[in-house]
Amino acid sequence: MIMGTRRWAPLFAIVFGKRSWALAISTTSAVSMVLTGLITSRLGARNLSAEELQLWFLMLGALPFCMLLDLGAYSIVPGKMSYYGQAGEPRRVREYVATFFQTAMGTIAAVAALAALIVPWIGGRWFSAAEVGTLAMLLIVAIACRVAQNVLLGIIFAAGHIPMEKTLKTVGSIAAVAPMPFLLSHGYSVFAMPWSWLISSTFVLTIAARHISRRITPLFDRTLFSASLSREVLGTSGKFLVAALPGMFIYNILPYRVAHDFGAALTVQIGLAAQISMGVTLLCSIPTSLLVKRIADEYFARSGGEGSNAGLIRNVRIVSVLSSGALATVFVFHEQIFQLWLGKHVPFDTRFLLLYLVAIWFEIQQTTLTTSLVSTGYVNFWRVTVLSAVLTVVAYTPFIRWFGFCGVALACLVAQLLTCHYWNTRQTLRTFGLPVLAYLRQHAISALLVALIALAGRAEALAGGVLGLLLSSGLIGLALITLFLDRRHEQGTLPRA
Repeated sequence: MIMGTRRWAPLFAIVFGKRSWALAISTTSAVSMVLTGLITSRLGARNLSAEELQLWFLMLGALPFCMLLDLGAYSIVPGKMSYYGQAGEPRRVREYVATFFQTAMGTIAAVAALAALIVPWIGGRWFSAAEVGTLAMLLIVAIACRVAQNVLLGIIFAAGHIPMEKTLKTVGSIAAVAPMPFLLSHGYSVFAMPWSWLISSTFVLTIAARHISRRITPLFDRTLFSASLSREVLGTSGKFLVAALPGMFIYNILPYRVAHDFGAALTVQIGLAAQISMGVTLLCSIPTSLLVKRIADEYFARSGGEGSNAGLIRNVRIVSVLSSGALATVFVFHEQIFQLWLGKHVPFDTRFLLLYLVAIWFEIQQTTLTTSLVSTGYVNFWRVTVLSAVLTVVAYTPFIRWFGFCGVALACLVAQLLTCHYWNTRQTLRTFGLPVLAYLRQHAISALLVALIALAGRAEALAGGVLGLLLSSGLIGLALITLFLDRRHEQGTLPRA
């Protein structure tokens, strides 16, 4: 086994328990990333003009692009390392790590070069600002470094060095926002964001590469490079990219279409909604990041997944409660949240916000299941993601003609329900042998939680929105405690790896 894997492996199977400090580390890491996005938005709102703020939020719209690629690194690597580790092939594990790193770096460079040819041309056609081309090039380099950073962090995570991985993520989040006030005050304007990302990613890349080379396996050792493994990595990564690129297209093209069709004010609205949703998505990824290796281990240990749904059920329950509670709180108290966040009132189309948050809820549920499915080695999603992208783009034009700005969110919701959510959920449940009714029962407590948060919203009329926010936070905490006690009760009955 790779150094440290045996020592830290129990952490993957525990979300609430004796090793709860692992949860604390993961929570700190996710919260730091959420705060990074919130602080970045606040800095832009306070220091930039309306036109610059539009570009600022469009750049923030690239973060889901990064998160989708991060999902690949954090799902493919643990699954393959679990497979080779359980087969008792430590040399093969080291070869896989070195080969994956070298192949992934080449793939990232190739994709970045392709984007550098296309994105500046599109930006120049849609925006009149002279610096858009230069800004796009710098942003592509920053994103490429960010994805490369997360490839290394995915390797550290898969090796079981969780404290190191979460610490580097937290440090990277802080470093990504720390230079921004200085750069903004010295006239860098919209260039402050990509420069900060580039500085942060370079710093984390250096430390992560050194840690892997010293503690896990030499990354640049050509004797560990395997041509057969490289073809396997390219095949798996290629399938994932083909599956992920349409999703990236959806996430990134909609804000640009809104900027083109509706102007700066509504672009800021969709940018703020995307920032809030991304924060919720990051928080909901905590249990998945802790349990994904447990789920993969159970799957491979049981020769095809029969009965291997203990970790999956636990993950679905927790993510359902977190996402339902957080998104319901955002909708009910969005005026107070945006006031506290930006320090000023932001008018919002509540119908758009409701439809958008519902679409994000379905996205979070299917992404949670899809991550578990990817950890088993299944990455054949390209047909459904291409169909989702086509359906979103096709539905966008008539929907905005019929429903106005709400049509943007409605197009996302319809495409999500008819394609990715339906197909990926069905495929995951079939792979893990989990009945549909058993899956739906995991969302029962979430439905009750949403109803209680809606009732808590009535407290705003009596004592202000802050009390309502506190009540909502308390309800979410109570629901999580209930899940913790329920896990303790079921610990002896659920199948274990």
